[in-house]
Amino acid sequence: MRSLFTIIAAVIICFSLFQNSSRSHAQRRELSVSRVDTIGLFENVQLKGKVEDSGQVQISSEGFSTIKKLLAGIGDSVLPGQALAEIETIPSPQSQISAVHPEVRQALEELGSLELPEEASNAISGILASAELSPDAAAVAEARLDTLYSPLGGIVTSSPFQEGQSVSPGVPFMTVSDMKTLKIRLPVPEKLIPRLAVGQKCNITSAASGNGTVYPGKIAAIMPTARQITSLTGPSETVVDVVCDVLSTGGRLLPGATADVCVFTSGRRELCLIPYSAIIQGDDNREAIYIVSGGVIKKRRIVTGYELEDKTTVLSGLKKGDIIVLSPGENIREGMRVAMEGTDEDR
Repeated sequence: MRSLFTIIAAVIICFSLFQNSSRSHAQRRELSVSRVDTIGLFENVQLKGKVEDSGQVQISSEGFSTIKKLLAGIGDSVLPGQALAEIETIPSPQSQISAVHPEVRQALEELGSLELPEEASNAISGILASAELSPDAAAVAEARLDTLYSPLGGIVTSSPFQEGQSVSPGVPFMTVSDMKTLKIRLPVPEKLIPRLAVGQKCNITSAASGNGTVYPGKIAAIMPTARQITSLTGPSETVVDVVCDVLSTGGRLLPGATADVCVFTSGRRELCLIPYSAIIQGDDNREAIYIVSGGVIKKRRIVTGYELEDKTTVLSGLKKGDIIVLSPGENIREGMRVAMEGTDEDR
């Protein structure tokens, strides 16, 4: 990589300190200077989120079931149409009540034709919904054996129940993920939302992958509403959920894992880069540096940006090729005239 600075080591700068318009008191001091170079950076926002699998299917039963045999477990690869489990299913209590007690159905139909107060109608509905299967109804109910199959190829990512356990209707007892259609859901602080836009590219990493791979992605959606996140250790925070599509995974990103996302909010930008040792505090407590221009030391106010290990970028106040003074001492003053040896500064 090309060096970011052309260091002019041990440059001799002659300070002509004029006293009574006489040159007889000139002093020579050694200073280190550097010619400013630039670095190309993409402005970005660093965020954390959770990997989600939008290509997953939850397997459940339409009736009350007992798991007789599990044919696949967490981490197993399955093919489309592959058997996942054998279950014994019985009709729901509501359908059994109707079958065993036809008089109940008739009574309900008669009540439905009457104009009852809303509270009374709700109470009747609640009683029927919570009615439990009577022993007589259980004897009449016919259980059936079913085999459940995977509708897609993928990996079993959830299987919370064991053989012999009962599962209510609609409750998923197994989840199959295709591991190809992954998304990252990001709770973004509201102040950062103006910097984000649908279509912006991003880089995604996850410690759970264990290989340091960077996965490409892009912002797919920014939710139209905000929500509150409550913290036990600090004040609540207002966030907006942002969804990023993972464009290529290689099958190594894990659903449910934490992901670090770097969103590129603008194109490549050339920024000046200088050592921290060149920066001084001005009289107004703003950051500044000394430059050498036309044989004279001048003070420049600067605005710093992204910080690196031993250098910082400068957003304004400098340009490529400027000569800056490194580690300026207290004897350096704006307006001092200098003569430089070993540099083409005035050419």
